[in-house]
Amino acid sequence: MKLILTAILIGLSGVGIGYWRFQQSTSVKLESFIDPLERIKKEAGVEFSENDISSIPRAKLEVVGGKEFNFGKMQAGTERSHAFVLRNIGNAKTNLKVNGTTCKCTLGDLDKSVLEPGEETKVLLTWKALTRAPEFSQTATIGTDDPDQTELKLVVRGLISETILFEPNEIAIGDVSSRDRVQRKFTLLSCHEKPLEISEIRWASESTQKSVHTKYSIRKIAPGEIQDREDVKYVADIELEIDSGLPLGTLNSKLFVTTNILDDPLEIGVNGFVVGPVRIIGGLNFDDSRSLLQMGTDRKAKISLGVRFEEGFEPKVEAIAVRPEGFIRVHLDMEKAIRRPTQWIIPVELEVPEDSKPLSLNGSNPSNFGKVEFRTNIEFSPVVPMYITLEVVDR
Repeated sequence: MKLILTAILIGLSGVGIGYWRFQQSTSVKLESFIDPLERIKKEAGVEFSENDISSIPRAKLEVVGGKEFNFGKMQAGTERSHAFVLRNIGNAKTNLKVNGTTCKCTLGDLDKSVLEPGEETKVLLTWKALTRAPEFSQTATIGTDDPDQTELKLVVRGLISETILFEPNEIAIGDVSSRDRVQRKFTLLSCHEKPLEISEIRWASESTQKSVHTKYSIRKIAPGEIQDREDVKYVADIELEIDSGLPLGTLNSKLFVTTNILDDPLEIGVNGFVVGPVRIIGGLNFDDSRSLLQMGTDRKAKISLGVRFEEGFEPKVEAIAVRPEGFIRVHLDMEKAIRRPTQWIIPVELEVPEDSKPLSLNGSNPSNFGKVEFRTNIEFSPVVPMYITLEVVDR
């Protein structure tokens, strides 16, 4: 019986000690849960009522006019600046520090790096519209001692309008015959106040420069004449003419236009595909846009030539293996040609001899490929090139 009573007393005393410890622990305030106002009192070393927070020494920054500035519409290549005014409206001094930008803005030095209560300073943010994006929004940051905003973010935004641009932005020729003369019109729009002048229009491809001709006229635009482009001041109407006889295949060139607005010439792409009376019919392994036959590791390939001609004209066609010389044999069989009133379909066979040494004719540049030329007596297709990729391995 005594043992039972002893155990009960020990248990009760343990509960009592545990309850006392719990009471003690809950009466202690953890540092992380101290009221912010009490913390400020302790750090500042001053006495004030809870309703008189203004007596606490602390910096407080405001940006006069706002933290964001909209430049509005800017012309490409131009530069704009805005001076943000920072004012300390607190009751303690603050240190300022330029932290940098998240963009290609130029953030100027602060007039003052320390602001006493009531003082202000300026920070200059400069943006040059070099991007092609129609809109921009960039941020710069200033480090401060304001406990509510240790990093002050300044934002500039706006719209970019190109100073000078082509309309349309490329010249699409489409599929044209080598017999035809090509004519296309396009415009050059200038948003600059200075009257537009053109000093040169140059065709990029030297081999066909003599076949390309341009002419233009410049006029001033009345307000509202061009819808959705009220910023356009001058327009150059340009005409492009290309003589017949362009090389067959993909046309991929440029026009360079030099003006008094920009230091560098403007460029506009000219794209299309030139077809002629002689065309290569190569099947699935033939890339018509590049006139490229892909033989892989095969030593033989069969294609056809389609040759159109006018009645009364006797076309002549021969095939020459140009590169590597003598490596690829080309058989053009006129006896098996299918002759129609205005067209021949001529079978052609290419062969790499069995005793040929290993050779790789691959890569990304036509200068690395094999080359065959089909030569004719037809005015607008005197030479039709065909490029070949292949891999000759030991057997």
